[in-house]
Amino acid sequence: MKNVGAPSQFTCTGCAACKAICPTNAIDYSKTEDGFFEASVDSTKCVDCGKCQTVCYKYISIEQMGRSIFQGTAISAKSSDAQCIQGCTSGGIAHEIAKWGIENQYWVAGTVYDYQTNLAKMEVARTFEEIEEFRGSKYLQSKSDEAMIDLLDIAKKHPEQKIMVFGVPCQILGVKRLFETSNLKNELLLVDLFCHGVPSYLTWNAYLKERGFETLKRVDFRSKKMPWHFFAIELQDDRQKTDLLPSAQNSFYKVFFDNVGLHRSCSDCQVRKGTSSADIRLGDYWGKKYKNDFEGVSACVAVTEKGNAILQTLSESGKITILDKETVDDIAKAQSVEDYPSSCQEKTQQYFKVLKDTKKLKVASRSYSLSSKIYMKELAKKWISYLPLAIQIAIRKI
Repeated sequence: MKNVGAPSQFTCTGCAACKAICPTNAIDYSKTEDGFFEASVDSTKCVDCGKCQTVCYKYISIEQMGRSIFQGTAISAKSSDAQCIQGCTSGGIAHEIAKWGIENQYWVAGTVYDYQTNLAKMEVARTFEEIEEFRGSKYLQSKSDEAMIDLLDIAKKHPEQKIMVFGVPCQILGVKRLFETSNLKNELLLVDLFCHGVPSYLTWNAYLKERGFETLKRVDFRSKKMPWHFFAIELQDDRQKTDLLPSAQNSFYKVFFDNVGLHRSCSDCQVRKGTSSADIRLGDYWGKKYKNDFEGVSACVAVTEKGNAILQTLSESGKITILDKETVDDIAKAQSVEDYPSSCQEKTQQYFKVLKDTKKLKVASRSYSLSSKIYMKELAKKWISYLPLAIQIAIRKI
C-alpha cells in the first residue's frame, strides 16, 4: 500500500500536502471525532502511485525534514511601527516580513479566521489589505487543503511567481515537500513558528458556548487590551457583545497550557522541536529577559542564509528594530521543543471523553489530575488575575 493510509510510527499532522498532490482526488480531508483535520484515503479512487507518501511527514527521514534550528542565527526584535506591534501577537516581525513580501511581488500565504465557519484557514494573499487578516496568532489547527491546492496550481501556471508561506512547522514541511517533489522552480520564502501544538475545534466550540457566543464578528486570541504576557482572548459578536478573558481565568488556555487536548501528532512531532524546513522560525520571546516588556518581543531564528538576509534587509531599511543578538539555546528554553510525556496523552483521552459526554469545557478541563505543584501554581495565577491590572503588572516585575 503506497498511500498515506500505510502504517507509520508517526501520525498525520493534517498539513494536506497529500491532498494537493494526489492525481485522482483519492484523499479525503476532514475533521475527526476529536475535532482535528486529518487525511484519509478513498481506496476506490487510489491507484497506489505513492505520490502522497513523497510529501507526507510520516514517511520521510528526519534528514529530509530540514535543518536544525540550533545551527541558525538568532535575534530578538520588534517592528519599528508601534501600531503594528499593537495589532500583532508579539513583536510584529511576521507582519513586517509579509509586507516586505508584497512590496517585492511575492504572493503570501498565511492564516485567517473565517467567521462564517468558525475555522482558522490558510489563504493566499496578493495585496496589503489581504495580509492584514493574517495579523495575530490563531490558536487552532489551520485548515490548509484549499490553500495547498491553490499554491500548487499557482506555481504550475506561473513558474516565475515568487511565493511566501507562513505556517506551523508541519505545514511548512508539507509546502516544501510539495514543491520539491513536483519539481517546481518558483522562488520560495518559508516562515514557520515555534509551535506548542494545536488545540481541537471541540475545545474551541465549547469555549465559545461557555462564553455565550453563537456567532462571532471578531476574535483576537492574544488581545493587547491586556499586556502581552496575559494571553487574553477577546470576542465580539454582531450585536457588539464583547468578552475579554485572560488565560488564568480561561478554560481554553488552561487545557492548552496543560498540554492536553492537543492533536495526537503534536506529542512527538519532530518539526515542532529542533528541525525546520523554513528559512525563518518566529515566536514570542518568552523568558526572564523581556519579562518587563508589556508590548511584545519576537524571537527570530534565521535557519538559512536567505532568511538571515531578509531580517538584515528589514533592519537596514528601518522596518524592524533588532534588540539584541541571541542564542537559539536561550530562545528554545522557553519554547515547546521537547516531547510531551505519555501522561499528557492519557489526560487527553480522559479530557475528550468528558468533553464529548458533558459538552462543558470547564467540567472537562477539571477532569484530569495535575501534580500538586502545578495545581497550586495555576491556582495562584488565577487568584492574582482578579487583582487590579496595575497590581498584576507590579507583581510580574518582581
